[in-house]
Amino acid sequence: MRNHTAQITHQALLEAALEDHECERGEFTLEAVAAQARVSKGGLLHHFATKRDLLSAVISQHLERHERWMTEACERSGLNWTQAYVQAAFSTESVPVTTMWALIAAVRVDVTLLEQAREAFTRWQRQLETSGVPLGRAMVVRLAVEGLALSVLLELEPPRAEVWAELKSVLETLATPNNGHTA
Repeated sequence: MRNHTAQITHQALLEAALEDHECERGEFTLEAVAAQARVSKGGLLHHFATKRDLLSAVISQHLERHERWMTEACERSGLNWTQAYVQAAFSTESVPVTTMWALIAAVRVDVTLLEQAREAFTRWQRQLETSGVPLGRAMVVRLAVEGLALSVLLELEPPRAEVWAELKSVLETLATPNNGHTA
């Protein structure tokens, strides 16, 4: 029972860190996160000794969720990794924009936290390279998806609502292997 309660508190703290709008700029305080999670600062420090530790956990969780979502999409729907990358970008269940905010906040606190993302993106790149999609097309998909996430995240004139369906269709076409099979 105690371990279950600790897991719930741990998760509540991670969620609170992302819900705190100051997290977006890496300027949140441990006190604010603790208050948001309805935990004492001492309780927070039991789980995360520093802001860096908290941000590291937030990044890990979101990279893992995003990767798990894409892996499950491949298994569940028979998609290749490049197709799953597109689906994740347009899904409300995946977390690419949230992950980007966590990365930006983390890098502001400690640039070495970017290493977690580099490792994940290296794994994802290897998956793209073996997805059956010509590498140039797979890279266009990856970079378009990442550019789209940044455009939305930073409000850099993201695509208008009426363009989203067309954009998704174009990326889905690029993510389909030459032979027309999806796996």
